[in-house]
Amino acid sequence: MTKIDNGMVYDDTLSGGQITFGNKVKATLTAGRSSHFDTLEISPGDRAGSYQAVEVYNNRADKILWGVGFHHWANRNLLFRAASTSAVNIWDIGLGYRFDRNISVHGAYA
Repeated sequence: MTKIDNGMVYDDTLSGGQITFGNKVKATLTAGRSSHFDTLEISPGDRAGSYQAVEVYNNRADKILWGVGFHHWANRNLLFRAASTSAVNIWDIGLGYRFDRNISVHGAYA
């Protein structure tokens, strides 16, 4: 799940790896194969595409939350034929405010 936007850009399973590092400012790097677009399958073997992402954001326990991310899908033949492109790139930015540990408000743009 994407951290900046609470899964708005990507909230599905991934066959690959993810690493998060940092303390006050964190970075998450993700790479793997995604079958996120299974509903678009026409022929066998047209399911998975490669997915890479980098997100930079602050500690999710802070009062004011912020972050920016970049997401890249490639090798997803049917999606790319439909969109007439060789890759899909999505930038996103998110902001939020935590009132307490149970209540917060978030906004994101992708």
